[in-house]
Amino acid sequence: MFRNAGSPFPCLLLLLLAGIATVHLSAQTSSGAIAGSIQDSSGAVVANTAVTATNIATRTVSVTKSTSSGAYRFPNLPLGAYTVTVVASGFATATETGVIVQINSTTALDIKLTPGQVSQSVTVDASGLRIETESSEIDATVSNKQIEDLPLSLAAGIGGLRSPETFVFLLPGTTGPGSGTAGNTGNGVFFSRLSGGQAYGAEVLLDGASIQRSENGSSFDETSPSIEALQEFKVTTSSPSAEFGRTTSGIESFATKNGTNDFHGTAYTIVKNRAFDANNWFNNGYIVRNCQDVSEVDCAYSRPQDSKFDYGGVFSGPVWIPHVWNGHNKTFFLFAWEKYQFTPGSVIVSTVPTQAERGGDFSDILGGYVPGGTPYNGQNVFLDPCTGLPVQFNQIYDPRTTTQVSPGVFCRMPFANNQIPTSLFSPTAAALSQGLPLPNQAPQSTDVFGYIGNYAYTGVAPNNNTTYTIRIDQTLGDRNKVFVTYNTRQNTKLTRLQIFLNRSITAATLKPLPLITSAGGGTSPSHPTC
Repeated sequence: MFRNAGSPFPCLLLLLLAGIATVHLSAQTSSGAIAGSIQDSSGAVVANTAVTATNIATRTVSVTKSTSSGAYRFPNLPLGAYTVTVVASGFATATETGVIVQINSTTALDIKLTPGQVSQSVTVDASGLRIETESSEIDATVSNKQIEDLPLSLAAGIGGLRSPETFVFLLPGTTGPGSGTAGNTGNGVFFSRLSGGQAYGAEVLLDGASIQRSENGSSFDETSPSIEALQEFKVTTSSPSAEFGRTTSGIESFATKNGTNDFHGTAYTIVKNRAFDANNWFNNGYIVRNCQDVSEVDCAYSRPQDSKFDYGGVFSGPVWIPHVWNGHNKTFFLFAWEKYQFTPGSVIVSTVPTQAERGGDFSDILGGYVPGGTPYNGQNVFLDPCTGLPVQFNQIYDPRTTTQVSPGVFCRMPFANNQIPTSLFSPTAAALSQGLPLPNQAPQSTDVFGYIGNYAYTGVAPNNNTTYTIRIDQTLGDRNKVFVTYNTRQNTKLTRLQIFLNRSITAATLKPLPLITSAGGGTSPSHPTC
């Protein structure tokens, strides 16, 4: 047997909820309402009638009375299915079951009473579709069943989690590619226009609070809670109520799930791995060309690393602390946690110095003449004022030979055959160059750069996201209910190049000295030695 009297838990809970106890004073909420009129069989209104709404999942009860005009209203009801009961003297008890309350919507429910004893009961299934008579808004709701049953897209960029926001395209009046704008497709920004409004101009609400981002508008897929924590969402495309603002487009209202009288738990995992992937056509061609007698692990064009894990769980129910608090019918919780780990891989092509270049011999990249305005052997070239000879692409000049040939004009002598004496190398540069890998594939030759792309390797860009949601609902009586939600999301994405330095280089070698102390001036090497 549980004893609630004298327990400190209610006081602690009230202190916890004090910050949101003014939710009824706020215009924007994530709840719904039921409203209508009470009439007898002749159509006359029935005043001062007791009306009760009972949440089927939580058994929480809300009570009101009809006015002198027979009207009644239940504002700020938690989302879900309800049983509405009307008891009036001289009439049989009327019961409407399966009345659905949706986010930021008012469910119209007019009830007819028939003469009879109160002990008699007339039950009507009210779960069918209803005509909207309580609002002029043009809107539609994406239900929890649609969220669970329909395929989900993945957010781009730093997001990556399953995103429900693309379901707005199920609704009329929504346009857009559903991804980033041109040239901005990889940053996770969701792109849509509601009712012809501005892109990124929609107001986005989560449990009644605005989460619109000032720097890039409605990027819900970058900050949203787990899809498993969402109950439903509503999109208003025209004629919103007066309490809504901050929008030059439409309004997207999301609501989290709440706990019920029964404990429910769900765990899930989604796995993708390179073992299930196929290589692309071009990489298969490069394997034939460059990886003969090379193991799959050592071949730069093997299937890239592509590990994706999306896992988490949801647990909800009544708050129950043995011998302290029994929250059945009044206190409920929900906890949802999800982690997303994505490690995509790709082949990165770079340029590294050859063995000859590590010894100062850059003759292999010495190119043709640089075009200019001076005729030379049938060509128009650029002449070196020191030597009177044409300047060549990738020609390296000796900085020790700087000469002023006229006011403001300086020149240098080139190294013979584009070879730098090793005696001019910095010891640090020489040591660091030994840590760089040697070329592992045929380079691509160019007129300007000599050659590029003589080294290929695989790289990864880890993308990790973690989100969790905590929600507490408390019934304070048949007219007052409060809730608090906490959502957090951490997105991390790391992109880096592979570190070339081998382990033979000691810390003592890595001193803060100039990497190259002699080469410079004129045209620099296209790929310096470090």
